[in-house]
Amino acid sequence: MLNRTNITELVVSSLLLTAAFGLHSQEKLVVFDGGAKKEGKAWAHPRGMSSLVISWQHPFSNATHLDFTVVCQRGWAGAGWNWASWKGDGVDLSGYKNLVFRIGLSDDPVKDIFVQLTSKHPSRVDALGPKVEILPLIEKRKKYVMISIPLEKLFGGNLDPKRVWGINFNVFGAAVDTECRIYIDQIEFTK
Repeated sequence: MLNRTNITELVVSSLLLTAAFGLHSQEKLVVFDGGAKKEGKAWAHPRGMSSLVISWQHPFSNATHLDFTVVCQRGWAGAGWNWASWKGDGVDLSGYKNLVFRIGLSDDPVKDIFVQLTSKHPSRVDALGPKVEILPLIEKRKKYVMISIPLEKLFGGNLDPKRVWGINFNVFGAAVDTECRIYIDQIEFTK
């Protein structure tokens, strides 16, 4: 026979199961997909020679992508995407295992590409994690490839895994003043 105590226990049990299932069912956290998830802000350097913009030109899917156009002045250029627009606390990635994204390159020469995560830092704008080299994982002249990097390689430095809000790409050209384009899409974290 159901009484007030039994009903309360059933409701609490049901809520706990719903919460546990909800946490368990979020197997991935999408921070950019070019469609529903494309809010954020970008930076690129050197200014006037590099840009990171949302574009329709070479999409991975039928949505937009991030188009990183660079002139590697003195060999280096960098850009980043901050899905929180440098506001709030970022996202907690402590329960996730991999960063997964799609990337494509133009035919222009690139000597190296590194990726790193950024998080909110109490005393400055960004805290940086270690850089991970990804060029060996990219097949040349293929439009898009999927890259998966274990987060343990990206955590470290002064990065706070519970407040991650951005991703940076560092590019080294094959020669000074080399122009190249990098297409980035479907940025997500998986368990």
